Amino acid sequence: MGFSGLAPELINGRAAMIGIVVALANEAKTGESIFAQSVSGGAAQALAVIAVVTLASFAPAFRAPLDAVFNKVAPKQLKEFGPFTAGAEMLNGRLAMAGLGLMLFFEGASPYAFFMN
Repeated sequence: MGFSGLAPELINGRAAMIGIVVALANEAKTGESIFAQSVSGGAAQALAVIAVVTLASFAPAFRAPLDAVFNKVAPKQLKEFGPFTAGAEMLNGRLAMAGLGLMLFFEGASPYAFFMN
């Protein structure tokens, strides 16, 4: 599979969607920046989330080919429900990755949590 292609972007997007929600919730609860959270045990939790998301993303591959698992089949064969589409998941994952990057940038330039100013 390698580092290019659809699967790594999906996995990173899924982990980023969980990560930004957890980071924002902890920031609102404790007032700590994302850097302070990572020092106080958040880095280990982030690695655990990435491992679980990666395993969960490959779990359907035991029952179906990888192409079907990572939405490379023809669009008419995909089962989509309302707003839960492959395109929406990809867009939300990209936005979450960008949000985490911006959060790291802005909190790195300031000694305070971004949303607690």
